Amino acid sequence: MSITRRLLALGIASVVLAGCSSATQPAVEQPTTDTTTPTTDTMTPQVAAPVTVQLAAQNKSGQTGTATFEDLGGGKTKVTLALTGGTFTAAQPAHIHTGTCAKPGAVKYPLTDVVGGMSETTVDAPMSSLWNGDLLVNVHKSAAQSTVYTACGEMKAPAADTMIQGSAAPAPADQNLQY
Repeated sequence: MSITRRLLALGIASVVLAGCSSATQPAVEQPTTDTTTPTTDTMTPQVAAPVTVQLAAQNKSGQTGTATFEDLGGGKTKVTLALTGGTFTAAQPAHIHTGTCAKPGAVKYPLTDVVGGMSETTVDAPMSSLWNGDLLVNVHKSAAQSTVYTACGEMKAPAADTMIQGSAAPAPADQNLQY
């Protein structure tokens, strides 16, 4: 065989072998196992189950209802008021006060006015902090008659057996707790 033919055969063999090299083969990704333990920073925060407080009529208003507290996480709590009874055409101011229904104290958190029996507010406070003292939800007749209370419910701490260990938030449940 002549040198030209040998060089040509050697060149062809090199090209064929180069096509079979691992550099042109698709990489096979090896599975990896994460052996690190997640920290509390990367874990989903535990959110308490909603808690419902019954609102009783005051001053013969005929207005009753509920205040439902829902932990939104991140230090925020949604408060939803649902009221029925009575005849109220004006927006009704509502607040979370210190004290008791018999003797309300200062406003701790303002809530969105009740209109048509409904109100929804996001309070800039963790849900657990709302059960650490004597607080109540109070609904007023109107802005003009803010000293007339129409509905009230005291926010009593849930029983110890319904608490999440290490916090003051109610333990998760299948349905809303009634207080």
